[in-house]
Amino acid sequence: MSDPGSAPTIDESTVAVVKAIAARRALHRGDPAQAGLTKSAIAERVTGITLPPRSGRDGWWLVGRLLDDLDDAEFSVWYMRRRAASV
Repeated sequence: MSDPGSAPTIDESTVAVVKAIAARRALHRGDPAQAGLTKSAIAERVTGITLPPRSGRDGWWLVGRLLDDLDDAEFSVWYMRRRAASV
């Protein structure tokens, strides 16, 4: 594993964005107000992009944006590497 203080790799950033998108889509699938929408319709309206990592505070990195047209909202996707447990 790389240094927790170094920038996330593109793979780490992509996984973080994909997980954020999946969580947001699942939220909409469970919402009775969105019951008339198919999974594909939700996927078209809840998307994200991976960005070059930008350092934040306390080891956090801004790695992407999530766009939710169903709620007319935009979210930042932040990432922090897990630190190895001390033995």
